[in-house]
Amino acid sequence: MSVAQVPLHLYYPYAIAVAAKRCLGLSCERHRSFFLMKVMRALDAGQITGRLDITSAGKRDGVGAQAIARISARCFAKAYGLNYVHTPFQTLAHAELPMTEWLVAWENLLGLGEGAPRATNSELPVVDLETYATTPALWKTDLLLAVRHYHTFCELAPQYLEEVARDLNAGFGSKGGEALRDPGATLAVRLHIRRGDVRPGDGQTGHRFTANNRILPLVEEIRATILAAGRSCRIQLYSQGTPADFIEFERIPDLELCLGTPALDTFRELVDADVLLMARSDFSYTAGMYCRGIKICDPMHRVPLADWVRIDSRSGGLEGDGLRRRLDASKACG
Repeated sequence: MSVAQVPLHLYYPYAIAVAAKRCLGLSCERHRSFFLMKVMRALDAGQITGRLDITSAGKRDGVGAQAIARISARCFAKAYGLNYVHTPFQTLAHAELPMTEWLVAWENLLGLGEGAPRATNSELPVVDLETYATTPALWKTDLLLAVRHYHTFCELAPQYLEEVARDLNAGFGSKGGEALRDPGATLAVRLHIRRGDVRPGDGQTGHRFTANNRILPLVEEIRATILAAGRSCRIQLYSQGTPADFIEFERIPDLELCLGTPALDTFRELVDADVLLMARSDFSYTAGMYCRGIKICDPMHRVPLADWVRIDSRSGGLEGDGLRRRLDASKACG
């Protein structure tokens, strides 16, 4: 039985394109999804008989993107019964401390390598994804597969993200969700608005930018839903910039601007939220993986987990009555 169903209508056109490019000596770097699907099909078919350890390596961007890449590697390894080998962060963008301290701080906070062997201690030869996928003779050999990320797999089998998320938030010690179980407690609603490195209209980052006038009615809807459920809340907005950049939010009662908060502190606060509204950001998404509270996400960014409340891509509001149902369910559990 397949761990994740590889869509053949995507796989075979990719296969034809990759075969043509390889014959012409052209780069297939942009077809990493195809090579990963090829390995998945080989695993499902029992064609890989050698030991295959899994790691994520090679990314040099921010902590959110690199953390999610390692989480995807853990998902892939868990799904196929393979060993996850941890490659610690080598460099992280947007460092707020000397790089060595910055790396250690995030390694300790996230604990992604807890209980896993380190890649530097592995005795297995390292192989890249394209080489491994296109060389069946290697499938009988013991190797360490080093891939930037395994997002294609997670998109096809998101249930493994849920399993790994349970492992992560169990080990993090998050307080998120505690107030949900106390009907008299004020809920900590925390939202992340991505600014700084994203700009509207920018070809590379514009799709990750969400304007204030789109977020504002969503926050108001979240607040109104919480009040209608008989709860009170305190809202904190985490972002970069100045108060003038968020002047529209002044009309929301009990909202506090938390601008320029250090990234490590911001992450802890997002994880400890009772209700977390994520940005189109891997930083937010990673916090959502650790948070025990109610998570609200924009499915235009990455695949949501089953219990996350989704934002409707057309209206920009909450999809269905998921938030109210989760609030009522937490009250019943309390």
